[in-house]
Amino acid sequence: MVEFLRSLMTWGADAIVWVQQFSNGVLDAVFTVATYLGREQFYILFLPILYWCINKHLGRALSIVFLLSEYTNGILKDAFGLPRPNDFDPRIRAPLPETSPSFPSGHAQGSLVFWGTMATLVRRSWMWVVSIVLIVLISLSRIYLGVHFPQDILGGWVIGIVLGAVYLWVRRTVRGVILSLGIQLGIALLVPPILFALHPSEGTALITGVAFGMLPGFVAEEHFVRFRADGVWWKRVLRFIVGVIPLLALYLG
Repeated sequence: MVEFLRSLMTWGADAIVWVQQFSNGVLDAVFTVATYLGREQFYILFLPILYWCINKHLGRALSIVFLLSEYTNGILKDAFGLPRPNDFDPRIRAPLPETSPSFPSGHAQGSLVFWGTMATLVRRSWMWVVSIVLIVLISLSRIYLGVHFPQDILGGWVIGIVLGAVYLWVRRTVRGVILSLGIQLGIALLVPPILFALHPSEGTALITGVAFGMLPGFVAEEHFVRFRADGVWWKRVLRFIVGVIPLLALYLG
């Protein structure tokens, strides 16, 4: 598989060079914004808005599937270890260079898992339209900006479809199963370190560290807090501000 992907690099590099010949200020701005919609900083801000201020059940589901996608993507990148397009071909312009391996695209995989799951759970036509547009824009931005080959995008989409389908199947299967507080906390506390032990790296340390704080928090909230995400608009805004300040302090610190 690795050799097959390597054999596609020359074709992929030529495709990127062809795309970049159409670059201009407008497309630069559009695809730069699009690519930031697939970065972790966006999810760090958007997921709390969703969980605290809109729908905590949807926010919880998307937080879990997002971390699952990030963890899986990190393992696959390390396993394939393929270079970025701008490292492979000097003709390629990469204004926002990346240092991690290239295949599969985390932006393509993550956006498909996240927005595909969102559209599936929301079950609204407009949400499907928004999700498809965002998935396509975020994914294409990685080719336009010279940090992913087309095959990285396609691979990310395939893996994203599989992960999303597995997550939704598991979610439907376990929904309604009643577990005691002790068992839920045990699962929440044991799963992250087990996942890190299976693939210890800097990337998985970050992801499993987030999960180690997030999963027990979800369990504790469901049993002891049971807050409501609804309310008047100013309460939602205040709730977000009060919550995001320590969140950003921890992230930036």
